[in-house]
Amino acid sequence: MTVDSNFDLYIVNLYNFDLLLLTNAINTMNEIINNLEQISISQSQRGGKLLFYKNFEYKIAYIAKSTNKHTWRCNQDSACKARCYTIGLDPPVT
Repeated sequence: MTVDSNFDLYIVNLYNFDLLLLTNAINTMNEIINNLEQISISQSQRGGKLLFYKNFEYKIAYIAKSTNKHTWRCNQDSACKARCYTIGLDPPVT
């Protein structure tokens, strides 16, 4: 092979690698969008916010004021260690 054909092969490999990265990024974004559609926030009987995700219920444990990061803890059992984190996710409560 000549130098030019090696260079062309290198360019093609970079192009394919970029396409692979782009495809992975698109798949990741689609997964994020699908997961966001599964999240719902509503109001509890006592006026607090509840987050529902994949048939599990979470309530707010902490809100970091500097970053607006919401920490949600499992509402099913006090011994449950499950947590959800959202940043700036504060849609209208329905």
